[in-house]
Amino acid sequence: MAKDMRYNNYNIIDYNADKWSLDWTQFPGLAYIPGVTEWEDYMFRTLNADSLHEFMQKKWYYSVYISIGYIVLIPIIKQWMKSRGKPYNLRTLLTFWNSFLAIFSIIGVIRCLPEFIHILRTKGFEASYCQSDYYKDSRLNWWYILFVWSKVVELVDTLFILLRGGKLLTLHWVHHCLTLIYSWYVFGDVPATARW
Repeated sequence: MAKDMRYNNYNIIDYNADKWSLDWTQFPGLAYIPGVTEWEDYMFRTLNADSLHEFMQKKWYYSVYISIGYIVLIPIIKQWMKSRGKPYNLRTLLTFWNSFLAIFSIIGVIRCLPEFIHILRTKGFEASYCQSDYYKDSRLNWWYILFVWSKVVELVDTLFILLRGGKLLTLHWVHHCLTLIYSWYVFGDVPATARW
């Protein structure tokens, strides 16, 4: 029978034991990306990442409220668009929106992928989903925090579909709700599976 590594003590983050590190040279990945690194440094010094983790741990259920509001708004917008009769032409705005999300995702991958590859190469596959040692790298934490909050921002995708008169698949809105709730629910615990 395979050993279940999820409950070993080394996987539990002691929030008081280690503080964030700004010495990015001790972590894998690019130490400097023009424009991005300055922003990360500013965010780290301005916002309290520990309090954001604590907020997500204690208030994850807000994601359920957001999802319920989202689900309630869908038929209202559908009905409004039906009575309007003519869909909006949002091609330019949609291009900017998708470009913004693509740039966000690319920078997130540039920041997070080197650590993921490093853990796979040095500690193995099991460690990639069992060891949350990425927690100490403030850059990764900010990108994981942004990823979790981006699940709320990505609900706007549905608005584009509805306002353009497109057909909204059930899979689309179920996916948005589930990823929003799941990511908020697990984030406060700093799971190693966040790498995946």
